[in-house]
Amino acid sequence: MRTALSIVILLLTTIITSLLFTQLSHQQEQLINFLNTKESIVKQICSNLTSNHNNLLTNYPNYNDRNNCFYYNGCDPYLELKLPKYSCYFGTAATSIGFQEEKCQKQCNSRQLSLEHAITLFPTNLDGSEMYSTKNAKIIDDIRDMRCILQDMNKIYKNNKLLIDDSLTLQFIGSESSPILQSYPAMNWRIPESYLKSFDLLNSSNVCLNDDLLKSSTCLGNLEYRNRPWYIQSAFTPKNLVLMIDMSSVKIRSTDGIQITLNLINYLLESLYEQDRIVIFLFTRDIIVSPFNEKSGFLSVTNNVKLQLKSWLTSQLTVTSQSSSGATLHSKLFDTVFQFIKEYTSTLINCDTSFVMIADGETSRDDTNPKDILLNYIKETSNYNNNNTTNNELVSWNKNIRFFTFTFGVKSYAENNLLQKYPCATDGLWIPLDSISLTGTTSGSGDASSERHNDIRTVISPFFQYHTFRRINDDKVKWTGLYTDLLSKQLTASAAISCYSNDKSKFLGVVGVDVPLVLLNNYNEYVKEIERRRVVGYGLCNEQKITKDFLDNLRGGGCNYCNAPCGQTLVVIIFIPIAILAALVLFVVLFIWHRIVQRRQDNGDEEDVKKQMIPPIRIPVPTMNNDAPHSNEAPNTSRRSKRYHHHNRNETNDGL
Repeated sequence: MRTALSIVILLLTTIITSLLFTQLSHQQEQLINFLNTKESIVKQICSNLTSNHNNLLTNYPNYNDRNNCFYYNGCDPYLELKLPKYSCYFGTAATSIGFQEEKCQKQCNSRQLSLEHAITLFPTNLDGSEMYSTKNAKIIDDIRDMRCILQDMNKIYKNNKLLIDDSLTLQFIGSESSPILQSYPAMNWRIPESYLKSFDLLNSSNVCLNDDLLKSSTCLGNLEYRNRPWYIQSAFTPKNLVLMIDMSSVKIRSTDGIQITLNLINYLLESLYEQDRIVIFLFTRDIIVSPFNEKSGFLSVTNNVKLQLKSWLTSQLTVTSQSSSGATLHSKLFDTVFQFIKEYTSTLINCDTSFVMIADGETSRDDTNPKDILLNYIKETSNYNNNNTTNNELVSWNKNIRFFTFTFGVKSYAENNLLQKYPCATDGLWIPLDSISLTGTTSGSGDASSERHNDIRTVISPFFQYHTFRRINDDKVKWTGLYTDLLSKQLTASAAISCYSNDKSKFLGVVGVDVPLVLLNNYNEYVKEIERRRVVGYGLCNEQKITKDFLDNLRGGGCNYCNAPCGQTLVVIIFIPIAILAALVLFVVLFIWHRIVQRRQDNGDEEDVKKQMIPPIRIPVPTMNNDAPHSNEAPNTSRRSKRYHHHNRNETNDGL
């Protein structure tokens, strides 16, 4: 009996285990299919974006056509009146197709949305006003062109939502050089202040978003989507950032200079993530390393580290603005920086190292050759790590050291300027800051140029575009960890990928979809799978090389500040044929003129010769004497002679 009971129990256990395993396998399969579908949709959106960019000139051959490209503004307070076919949207958790508009208004924390359209958002100022007005967005070339590229993407989004995956919430495209965020489905992004102050991270239903609240509110303040986790982790690979700030610069220490410098540093820091590393040096003739780096080496860029560094830099720039002056010695700076790198090699990430110098063109007074010193240090550091380090993780930490300069007062093609030489010698970039203006204008209150120059993040965009080059041939979708969504204030993960032009010479932006926490029924398993995919994605520093076309595009074209002779040679190449042609035309004109003059002279000589060859006609004049002519004179017998003689005689008599 006991044996039989044991057998029955064993069979039941086996059956239950098998059923559980089958169920788990089914759940795992569902989970994988769920995430794979999201990745497939992201790749498809990216493919369509690339295709639209490639076909821009075909679809919109002239500027007038592009001026008519239309978009819906997500910050428009009357957006609901302009968009048809609404349903309800609860936070970013789920869409419920089929709700009528009047029912939407009764649901707490619901938003009306349109599945027919997408909306466009520009970066916003602190007060929620957009940096670009509708009027000026039609004038700025790259913004106007990107609007045309994105105009028909709503059809792709709608197909994804209605025919492929109805669990999709937000689908979006964030452009880099053209500061446009496109989001689907269309909904109002205006946020009441009461909502921002009283949200609950997991349950934001304590505030109802009715129409009156939305219309009286402002758009999200200080919205910069290019600093969001989905953008940073998809566009950039990890890097070591060495930030060097010239504290002797009068322009940096001016009121506007301090503000521009702090804004620039803020954007640099906000583009970094926990896997990035940073160290900061302040230099005049003396070198100061930040107190947070002094004994710890390169720091992992956590949110706390960002706050500490920003606070310290603000105080240093403010204090130093009253005291520092004089020239700087770059060679001394490089001695200190590379000594620090050698001492703290173990704190570096195994990927690229970017040297960033913020300076002006008037403060370097170095009698040595700092460019050669820099290049020698780079070579020595590479040999040091490859030959003297036993830790394999550190062997190639400096896959490439590249120099980037942000400058005041440096002109294009400045001869013998170190701040252009450093980037050119290391395949880096020079980015002038002189065009930036802090006029304080809000959207619509200034012209297109002032709005563009107020947008510091877009002015320095080439730096960020540069650091996407390792993603060029990386077709793996990147998953973020869980983060707080801006609109719903709920935990969300995103799947996103970097997109490039068809020839891979330009970074277009990041494409992605959101996966809110509330959609994940089996939360723990989903998070584990997302984390597994995330490690494979963001942490990878591949062997992709930066291409010449990609670099030249960021420097302004094939002839740029790094090959100034190219520009001079081009002038010579163009001038010589023009000069030869002009000389030839002048020669022909002179030759023809000479022949005409010679012909006239020849004709004149012939007339003289003819005149000389015709003998003069001699008319005999009869004498007044009535006597008979001499014997040797021929008698005048012609009537004509007689008449002529008679006529002359009469004239003679009249004269008397």
